[in-house]
Amino acid sequence: MTVLRFVLLVYALIGLFVAGGVFFRKNKTASITLTAFILLLSLEILYFLYSTSWLLIQYQISFGGYYFALGFLYGPVLWFHCRSLVGDQVNFKAKDLLHLIPMVLVFIHIWDILLMTHEDQQVYISTHFLDRIMPINYLRASHQLIYGVVLIIFNYRNRYSLTSNEKVYLMLMCTIYFISTVLVSWLTMFADNWRQFIYFYFMVDTLVFIIAYLLYTDNNFLKTLSRKYLNSSLSKSDMNRIISKIEVAFSKDELFLNRDLNLSKFAEIIDEKPHNISQTMSEVVQRNFNDHLNFFRVKHAKKLLLDSKYDHYKIESIGMEAGFNNKVTFNKAFLKYAEVTPSVYKKTNTL
Repeated sequence: MTVLRFVLLVYALIGLFVAGGVFFRKNKTASITLTAFILLLSLEILYFLYSTSWLLIQYQISFGGYYFALGFLYGPVLWFHCRSLVGDQVNFKAKDLLHLIPMVLVFIHIWDILLMTHEDQQVYISTHFLDRIMPINYLRASHQLIYGVVLIIFNYRNRYSLTSNEKVYLMLMCTIYFISTVLVSWLTMFADNWRQFIYFYFMVDTLVFIIAYLLYTDNNFLKTLSRKYLNSSLSKSDMNRIISKIEVAFSKDELFLNRDLNLSKFAEIIDEKPHNISQTMSEVVQRNFNDHLNFFRVKHAKKLLLDSKYDHYKIESIGMEAGFNNKVTFNKAFLKYAEVTPSVYKKTNTL
Protein backbone atom coordinates (compact mmCIF):
# COMPACT_ATOMS: atom_id res chain seq x y z
CA MET A 1 0.00 0.00 0.00
CA THR A 2 2.88 2.38 0.85
CA VAL A 3 4.44 1.78 -2.57
CA LEU A 4 1.15 2.53 -4.32
CA ARG A 5 0.78 5.76 -2.36
CA PHE A 6 4.26 6.84 -3.43
CA VAL A 7 3.49 6.01 -7.08
CA LEU A 8 0.25 7.99 -6.88
CA LEU A 9 2.12 10.98 -5.47
CA VAL A 10 4.54 10.85 -8.39
CA TYR A 11 1.62 10.54 -10.82
CA ALA A 12 -0.10 13.57 -9.29
CA LEU A 13 3.02 15.74 -9.44
CA ILE A 14 3.73 14.74 -13.03
CA GLY A 15 0.10 15.47 -13.88
CA LEU A 16 0.40 19.00 -12.50
CA PHE A 17 3.55 19.52 -14.56
CA VAL A 18 1.98 18.12 -17.75
CA ALA A 19 -1.15 20.24 -17.27
CA GLY A 20 1.02 23.35 -17.32
CA GLY A 21 2.59 22.31 -20.62
CA VAL A 22 -0.70 21.35 -22.26
CA PHE A 23 -2.22 24.73 -21.41
CA PHE A 24 0.03 26.54 -23.90
CA ARG A 25 -0.82 24.37 -26.89
CA LYS A 26 -2.11 25.99 -30.09
CA ASN A 27 -5.74 24.80 -29.94
CA LYS A 28 -6.73 26.96 -27.01
CA THR A 29 -10.18 25.51 -26.26
CA ALA A 30 -9.02 21.89 -26.46
CA SER A 31 -5.91 22.71 -24.44
CA ILE A 32 -7.78 24.48 -21.65
CA THR A 33 -10.32 21.67 -21.26
CA LEU A 34 -7.65 18.97 -21.35
CA THR A 35 -5.59 20.96 -18.83
CA ALA A 36 -8.63 21.18 -16.55
CA PHE A 37 -9.22 17.42 -16.80
CA ILE A 38 -5.59 16.59 -15.93
CA LEU A 39 -5.62 19.08 -13.07
CA LEU A 40 -8.85 17.63 -11.65
CA LEU A 41 -7.43 14.12 -11.63
CA SER A 42 -4.07 15.20 -10.16
CA LEU A 43 -5.66 17.34 -7.43
CA GLU A 44 -8.10 14.60 -6.47
CA ILE A 45 -5.22 12.16 -6.05
CA LEU A 46 -3.42 14.64 -3.81
CA TYR A 47 -6.63 15.11 -1.82
CA PHE A 48 -7.05 11.34 -1.50
CA LEU A 49 -3.46 10.92 -0.25
CA TYR A 50 -3.95 13.77 2.23
CA SER A 51 -7.29 12.59 3.60
CA THR A 52 -6.09 9.00 4.12
CA SER A 53 -2.90 9.97 5.94
CA TRP A 54 -1.84 11.41 9.28
CA LEU A 55 -1.91 14.88 7.70
CA LEU A 56 -5.70 14.90 8.03
CA ILE A 57 -5.36 14.90 11.81
CA GLN A 58 -2.60 17.50 12.00
CA TYR A 59 -3.88 19.81 9.26
CA GLN A 60 -7.65 19.62 9.25
CA ILE A 61 -9.87 20.99 6.46
CA SER A 62 -13.55 20.52 5.68
CA PHE A 63 -14.43 16.96 4.79
CA GLY A 64 -15.73 15.98 1.37
CA GLY A 65 -16.40 19.31 -0.28
CA TYR A 66 -13.39 19.16 -2.57
CA TYR A 67 -13.93 15.48 -3.40
CA PHE A 68 -17.58 15.92 -4.37
CA ALA A 69 -16.87 19.05 -6.44
CA LEU A 70 -14.30 17.23 -8.55
CA GLY A 71 -16.56 14.26 -9.13
CA PHE A 72 -19.21 16.40 -10.79
CA LEU A 73 -16.74 18.21 -13.04
CA TYR A 74 -15.01 15.33 -14.83
CA GLY A 75 -17.89 14.59 -17.18
CA PRO A 76 -18.63 18.21 -18.21
CA VAL A 77 -14.95 19.01 -18.75
CA LEU A 78 -14.40 15.96 -20.94
CA TRP A 79 -17.65 16.76 -22.78
CA PHE A 80 -16.38 20.27 -23.58
CA HIS A 81 -13.03 18.80 -24.64
CA CYS A 82 -14.72 16.44 -27.11
CA ARG A 83 -16.84 19.30 -28.46
CA SER A 84 -13.73 21.43 -29.03
CA LEU A 85 -12.40 18.83 -31.47
CA VAL A 86 -15.60 18.59 -33.52
CA GLY A 87 -15.99 21.24 -36.23
CA ASP A 88 -17.36 24.59 -35.12
CA GLN A 89 -18.91 23.33 -31.87
CA VAL A 90 -16.53 25.27 -29.64
CA ASN A 91 -18.61 28.28 -28.63
CA PHE A 92 -19.60 28.24 -24.97
CA LYS A 93 -23.12 29.43 -24.31
CA ALA A 94 -25.12 30.24 -21.20
CA LYS A 95 -26.94 26.91 -21.43
CA ASP A 96 -23.60 25.11 -20.98
CA LEU A 97 -23.71 26.21 -17.36
CA LEU A 98 -26.50 23.66 -16.89
CA HIS A 99 -23.78 21.01 -16.72
CA LEU A 100 -22.73 22.51 -13.37
CA ILE A 101 -26.16 22.22 -11.75
CA PRO A 102 -25.51 18.78 -10.14
CA MET A 103 -22.33 20.08 -8.50
CA VAL A 104 -24.12 23.21 -7.21
CA LEU A 105 -27.01 21.16 -5.82
CA VAL A 106 -24.61 18.85 -3.99
CA PHE A 107 -22.82 21.82 -2.45
CA ILE A 108 -26.15 23.20 -1.26
CA HIS A 109 -27.05 19.81 0.16
CA ILE A 110 -23.83 19.50 2.19
CA TRP A 111 -23.39 23.19 3.03
CA ASP A 112 -24.34 22.63 6.66
CA ILE A 113 -21.65 19.95 6.94
CA LEU A 114 -18.98 22.14 5.37
CA LEU A 115 -19.66 24.88 7.93
CA MET A 116 -19.07 22.53 10.88
CA THR A 117 -15.79 22.26 12.71
CA HIS A 118 -13.68 19.23 11.87
CA GLU A 119 -14.59 17.49 15.13
CA ASP A 120 -18.31 18.07 14.61
CA GLN A 121 -18.01 16.83 11.04
CA GLN A 122 -16.50 13.55 12.15
CA VAL A 123 -19.26 12.93 14.67
CA TYR A 124 -22.02 13.95 12.27
CA ILE A 125 -20.66 11.91 9.36
CA SER A 126 -20.23 8.77 11.43
CA THR A 127 -23.84 9.14 12.56
CA HIS A 128 -25.37 10.10 9.21
CA PHE A 129 -23.03 8.38 6.77
CA LEU A 130 -25.71 6.15 5.25
CA ASP A 131 -28.42 8.78 4.90
CA ARG A 132 -26.28 11.83 3.92
CA ILE A 133 -22.91 10.79 2.49
CA MET A 134 -23.57 7.52 0.68
CA PRO A 135 -26.41 8.97 -1.46
CA ILE A 136 -23.96 11.62 -2.70
CA ASN A 137 -21.40 8.93 -3.50
CA TYR A 138 -24.04 7.05 -5.48
CA LEU A 139 -25.02 10.27 -7.25
CA ARG A 140 -21.40 11.04 -8.15
CA ALA A 141 -20.86 7.54 -9.54
CA SER A 142 -24.11 7.69 -11.52
CA HIS A 143 -23.28 11.17 -12.83
CA GLN A 144 -19.91 10.01 -14.14
CA LEU A 145 -21.40 6.86 -15.64
CA ILE A 146 -24.08 8.86 -17.49
CA TYR A 147 -21.46 11.17 -18.97
CA GLY A 148 -19.44 8.14 -20.03
CA VAL A 149 -22.39 6.90 -22.08
CA VAL A 150 -23.14 10.40 -23.44
CA LEU A 151 -19.53 10.84 -24.58
CA ILE A 152 -19.53 7.53 -26.43
CA ILE A 153 -22.77 8.47 -28.22
CA PHE A 154 -21.48 11.97 -29.01
CA ASN A 155 -18.25 10.68 -30.53
CA TYR A 156 -20.11 8.12 -32.59
CA ARG A 157 -22.52 10.69 -33.98
CA ASN A 158 -19.67 13.03 -34.89
CA ARG A 159 -17.35 10.36 -36.30
CA TYR A 160 -17.44 11.90 -39.78
CA SER A 161 -16.29 15.27 -38.47
CA LEU A 162 -13.08 13.83 -37.02
CA THR A 163 -9.82 12.72 -38.54
CA SER A 164 -8.72 9.13 -37.90
CA ASN A 165 -6.22 10.31 -35.28
CA GLU A 166 -8.87 12.33 -33.49
CA LYS A 167 -11.23 9.35 -33.51
CA VAL A 168 -8.64 7.11 -31.86
CA TYR A 169 -7.64 9.81 -29.38
CA LEU A 170 -11.22 10.41 -28.25
CA MET A 171 -11.90 6.67 -28.25
CA LEU A 172 -8.99 6.15 -25.85
CA MET A 173 -10.03 9.07 -23.65
CA CYS A 174 -13.65 7.93 -23.45
CA THR A 175 -12.67 4.30 -22.90
CA ILE A 176 -10.44 5.20 -19.96
CA TYR A 177 -13.14 7.47 -18.56
CA PHE A 178 -15.85 4.83 -18.96
CA ILE A 179 -13.73 2.09 -17.35
CA SER A 180 -12.91 4.40 -14.46
CA THR A 181 -16.58 5.29 -13.91
CA VAL A 182 -17.56 1.61 -13.87
CA LEU A 183 -14.80 0.88 -11.36
CA VAL A 184 -15.64 3.80 -9.10
CA SER A 185 -19.31 2.78 -9.19
CA TRP A 186 -18.37 -0.75 -8.15
CA LEU A 187 -16.11 0.51 -5.36
CA THR A 188 -18.84 2.85 -4.14
CA MET A 189 -21.14 -0.13 -3.77
CA PHE A 190 -18.76 -2.67 -2.27
CA ALA A 191 -15.60 -1.03 -0.85
CA ASP A 192 -15.19 -1.26 2.94
CA ASN A 193 -13.53 2.16 3.22
CA TRP A 194 -12.13 4.98 1.14
CA ARG A 195 -8.56 3.66 1.39
CA GLN A 196 -9.52 0.88 -0.99
CA PHE A 197 -10.07 3.50 -3.71
CA ILE A 198 -6.30 3.60 -4.05
CA TYR A 199 -6.61 0.80 -6.59
CA PHE A 200 -9.03 2.90 -8.62
CA TYR A 201 -6.69 5.90 -8.73
CA PHE A 202 -3.70 3.69 -9.49
CA MET A 203 -5.44 1.93 -12.41
CA VAL A 204 -6.82 5.12 -13.98
CA ASP A 205 -3.55 7.04 -13.72
CA THR A 206 -1.54 4.10 -15.00
CA LEU A 207 -3.76 3.85 -18.09
CA VAL A 208 -3.47 7.59 -18.68
CA PHE A 209 0.32 7.58 -18.37
CA ILE A 210 0.73 4.54 -20.63
CA ILE A 211 -1.24 6.27 -23.38
CA ALA A 212 0.59 9.56 -22.76
CA TYR A 213 3.96 7.76 -22.96
CA LEU A 214 3.06 6.07 -26.25
CA LEU A 215 1.86 9.36 -27.73
CA TYR A 216 5.05 11.11 -26.62
CA THR A 217 7.53 8.46 -27.78
CA ASP A 218 5.76 7.40 -30.99
CA ASN A 219 4.30 10.14 -33.19
CA ASN A 220 2.65 7.51 -35.40
CA PHE A 221 0.91 5.70 -32.52
CA LEU A 222 -2.54 7.15 -33.25
CA LYS A 223 -2.14 6.72 -36.98
CA THR A 224 -1.16 3.07 -36.57
CA LEU A 225 -4.19 2.35 -34.38
CA SER A 226 -6.56 4.20 -36.69
CA ARG A 227 -5.36 2.27 -39.72
CA LYS A 228 -5.60 -1.02 -37.90
CA TYR A 229 -9.00 -0.62 -36.21
CA LEU A 230 -10.99 2.23 -37.77
CA ASN A 231 -10.32 2.46 -41.46
CA SER A 232 -12.23 0.60 -44.14
CA SER A 233 -10.45 -1.27 -46.94
CA LEU A 234 -10.15 1.64 -49.36
CA SER A 235 -7.48 1.11 -51.98
CA LYS A 236 -5.10 3.82 -53.16
CA SER A 237 -6.97 4.06 -56.43
CA ASP A 238 -10.24 4.57 -54.52
CA MET A 239 -8.67 7.35 -52.47
CA ASN A 240 -7.19 8.98 -55.57
CA ARG A 241 -10.60 8.92 -57.23
CA ILE A 242 -12.27 10.50 -54.19
CA ILE A 243 -9.54 13.12 -53.80
CA SER A 244 -9.94 14.10 -57.45
CA LYS A 245 -13.67 14.58 -56.95
CA ILE A 246 -13.06 16.64 -53.80
CA GLU A 247 -10.55 18.90 -55.54
CA VAL A 248 -12.89 19.49 -58.49
CA ALA A 249 -15.82 20.20 -56.16
CA PHE A 250 -13.83 22.68 -54.10
CA SER A 251 -11.37 24.27 -56.53
CA LYS A 252 -13.47 24.33 -59.72
CA ASP A 253 -17.12 24.14 -58.66
CA GLU A 254 -16.57 26.12 -55.44
CA LEU A 255 -19.13 24.11 -53.49
CA PHE A 256 -17.67 25.52 -50.28
CA LEU A 257 -19.65 28.71 -50.97
CA ASN A 258 -22.81 26.82 -50.02
CA ARG A 259 -23.39 27.80 -46.39
CA ASP A 260 -25.57 24.71 -45.80
CA LEU A 261 -23.00 22.22 -47.09
CA ASN A 262 -22.15 19.33 -44.78
CA LEU A 263 -20.53 15.94 -45.26
CA SER A 264 -23.77 14.10 -45.97
CA LYS A 265 -24.87 16.57 -48.66
CA PHE A 266 -21.38 16.68 -50.14
CA ALA A 267 -21.28 12.88 -50.31
CA GLU A 268 -24.54 12.89 -52.29
CA ILE A 269 -23.20 15.51 -54.70
CA ILE A 270 -20.00 13.63 -55.56
CA ASP A 271 -21.71 10.22 -55.27
CA GLU A 272 -19.43 8.76 -52.58
CA LYS A 273 -20.10 7.32 -49.12
CA PRO A 274 -19.53 9.76 -46.22
CA HIS A 275 -17.24 7.42 -44.29
CA ASN A 276 -15.08 6.88 -47.39
CA ILE A 277 -14.72 10.63 -47.85
CA SER A 278 -13.89 11.01 -44.16
CA GLN A 279 -11.24 8.29 -44.31
CA THR A 280 -9.71 9.64 -47.51
CA MET A 281 -9.42 13.14 -46.09
CA SER A 282 -7.88 11.84 -42.88
CA GLU A 283 -5.35 9.71 -44.74
CA VAL A 284 -4.47 11.97 -47.66
CA VAL A 285 -5.34 15.54 -46.71
CA GLN A 286 -4.74 15.11 -42.96
CA ARG A 287 -7.77 17.27 -42.30
CA ASN A 288 -11.42 16.55 -41.50
CA PHE A 289 -14.20 17.68 -43.81
CA ASN A 290 -15.24 20.75 -41.80
CA ASP A 291 -11.65 21.96 -41.53
CA HIS A 292 -11.11 21.43 -45.27
CA LEU A 293 -14.32 23.32 -45.98
CA ASN A 294 -13.25 26.24 -43.82
CA PHE A 295 -9.74 26.19 -45.32
CA PHE A 296 -11.16 26.88 -48.80
CA ARG A 297 -13.61 29.44 -47.42
CA VAL A 298 -10.78 31.35 -45.74
CA LYS A 299 -8.74 31.17 -48.94
CA HIS A 300 -11.65 32.66 -50.86
CA ALA A 301 -12.28 35.28 -48.17
CA LYS A 302 -8.67 36.47 -48.51
CA LYS A 303 -9.30 37.23 -52.18
CA LEU A 304 -12.51 39.10 -51.40
CA LEU A 305 -10.85 41.18 -48.68
CA LEU A 306 -8.26 42.42 -51.17
CA ASP A 307 -10.73 42.93 -54.02
CA SER A 308 -11.69 46.59 -54.43
CA LYS A 309 -15.19 45.52 -55.52
CA TYR A 310 -15.85 44.45 -51.93
CA ASP A 311 -14.39 47.49 -50.16
CA HIS A 312 -17.87 48.56 -49.06
CA TYR A 313 -18.59 45.13 -47.51
CA LYS A 314 -18.42 44.64 -43.77
CA ILE A 315 -16.23 41.86 -42.41
CA GLU A 316 -19.28 39.78 -41.56
CA SER A 317 -20.60 40.16 -45.11
CA ILE A 318 -17.27 38.99 -46.53
CA GLY A 319 -17.54 35.89 -44.37
CA MET A 320 -21.06 35.22 -45.59
CA GLU A 321 -19.93 35.63 -49.21
CA ALA A 322 -17.19 33.06 -48.54
CA GLY A 323 -19.67 30.50 -47.21
CA PHE A 324 -19.58 31.05 -43.45
CA ASN A 325 -22.80 31.21 -41.43
CA ASN A 326 -21.76 33.86 -38.90
CA LYS A 327 -19.01 36.30 -37.99
CA VAL A 328 -17.75 34.30 -34.98
CA THR A 329 -17.12 31.15 -37.01
CA PHE A 330 -15.54 33.21 -39.79
CA ASN A 331 -13.14 34.99 -37.43
CA LYS A 332 -12.08 31.76 -35.71
CA ALA A 333 -11.46 29.92 -38.97
CA PHE A 334 -9.63 32.90 -40.47
CA LEU A 335 -7.41 33.24 -37.43
CA LYS A 336 -6.68 29.50 -37.56
CA TYR A 337 -5.53 29.45 -41.20
CA ALA A 338 -4.29 33.01 -41.74
CA GLU A 339 -2.98 33.51 -38.16
CA VAL A 340 -4.47 37.02 -38.13
CA THR A 341 -8.03 38.35 -37.98
CA PRO A 342 -9.80 39.33 -41.24
CA SER A 343 -9.61 43.05 -40.40
CA VAL A 344 -5.88 42.89 -39.68
CA TYR A 345 -5.28 40.89 -42.86
CA LYS A 346 -7.12 43.46 -44.95
CA LYS A 347 -5.35 46.38 -43.30
CA THR A 348 -1.82 44.95 -43.63
CA ASN A 349 -2.26 43.83 -47.24
CA THR A 350 -3.89 46.93 -48.68
CA LEU A 351 -1.40 49.54 -47.57
